[in-house]
Amino acid sequence: MLKYNKNHILTAASILIILLLCIFAIYVYRDSRKEIKFHPVDKNSVTATKTVKSTAVEPPHTNKSDKENSLEHNLIKSLSYQSVFYKSVLAYNKELKENAAKIAADKASAAQSKVSGATSVKTNTTPTQAKQPAENTVPVQPQPQPETPVSATKSPAPAKRYLTINDSIDKVYDILGQPDNIIGDLYFYHGNSLTIQNGVVKGYSMYDSVNFPISIGVKKQNAKKIEIGSTELDVVNYLGTPYTFYTDQWIYPNGYVSFDYNHKVNYISGIS
Repeated sequence: MLKYNKNHILTAASILIILLLCIFAIYVYRDSRKEIKFHPVDKNSVTATKTVKSTAVEPPHTNKSDKENSLEHNLIKSLSYQSVFYKSVLAYNKELKENAAKIAADKASAAQSKVSGATSVKTNTTPTQAKQPAENTVPVQPQPQPETPVSATKSPAPAKRYLTINDSIDKVYDILGQPDNIIGDLYFYHGNSLTIQNGVVKGYSMYDSVNFPISIGVKKQNAKKIEIGSTELDVVNYLGTPYTFYTDQWIYPNGYVSFDYNHKVNYISGIS
């Protein structure tokens, strides 16, 4: 942008100088016209006649003074200087235009070569071919993997075993082991108790569910709400395993349910 502004300034300056030189030349020419005097016709060299058409007029005297010649010489010289200067300005402007065109052409050529170089690199880039095995190369046989002994194979953990109502005393010993204490028909395990009658489980009181695996069923989603007359299965589906189990009453953390002799619900407390 700075280069083009400089060119404009040079062009304007040259035009201004030309105008000043023209004004100077006109001024010099006008002064020379005022000072140049033409000599009168020599009456002795021609025959004067009364007829205007036949009157012969001698041309002006060709001998000029030194001052007249100097003025004419200066005028011609100034005009020649103007011509030379104007031609030099035109040549300079032409050279500037040619240089600008050359620079633009060089930039375009460089950009084109850069694009073509990138294209050629992209074209010559080929994916790496997988190495083909030599014809005489002996193929490597896979080594047999040692068989894992069956004893070392990790087997799934056995499912946790639970006690439930009417399980035998042998199963109790098998799952819980020997009780901490026995009082009558109550067998105590870590603060929990089992009611054993006739060699089978008839009830329990659970305070530690982790160390006392006993269950009578799992609570089900969307189970029917219990009410008076519901069965024991309805209660298990709705509330799950109780914390304390008696034959006629099941106790839960927030209430209890009582049953009649037909194992139907006859009372509900604190259960919503």
